Amino acid sequence: MFPMVRALRSFAIVAALVLPNYALAGPVTFQIVQEVNPDVTFSVIHSAEGNPVNPLYYSSGEAYLQINGQLTGDLTGGLLTLDPVTLNLTIISAVVPAAVWTLDILAGSLTDVGGGTAEGTIDYVLRRDGAVDETGTFYLDPILFGGGPNISNGSEIAIWGNNWAANPAFHAATMTREQFAATGSTPLAIDLRALLVPEPAMAWLMMVAAASCVRRRRHPVV
Repeated sequence: MFPMVRALRSFAIVAALVLPNYALAGPVTFQIVQEVNPDVTFSVIHSAEGNPVNPLYYSSGEAYLQINGQLTGDLTGGLLTLDPVTLNLTIISAVVPAAVWTLDILAGSLTDVGGGTAEGTIDYVLRRDGAVDETGTFYLDPILFGGGPNISNGSEIAIWGNNWAANPAFHAATMTREQFAATGSTPLAIDLRALLVPEPAMAWLMMVAAASCVRRRRHPVV
């Protein structure tokens, strides 16, 4: 095979693996990550009481619980459907009672609606020592929060949303944070970032292609 053809083939393999590519449909796994930047703290459940946006949403507040673990699901085109999972939570606020906290994701989906923006919902149960503490839905609307829009591009998930439907542009029945609290429910928000975990076969192909490119750089064809 001519050197140029080999180089182009290796480039195509690397591009297909490291760039978001909805052609790679099927089961996917995302590792939840924790990080802090000037705009948002990932990955936590927080009080949803600061920095009102639009002004129907609250994109910041006291971080109560850190979210740990992995998300799995199925990627078809721009639609990511999440599998049910129980995620372990770590207490990071003194106002949270000492207990074993978990977050059950019952169902969820994210749709890339274009322009680098996603929308969706996550149905959840928040448990304290196994007992139900709060149940509801996080609404992930396609608006610009303080840290940017919701993202689901096949290689990364970055989401934030409240557990009350606030914006009549996206929900038939809406309420304010205060109205939601008056029902006896606890206003909460989720900020979560997760990165795609390459399948073993993909990771191996990536290493082979990258090594091939390095080898050609060391021995250029003249």
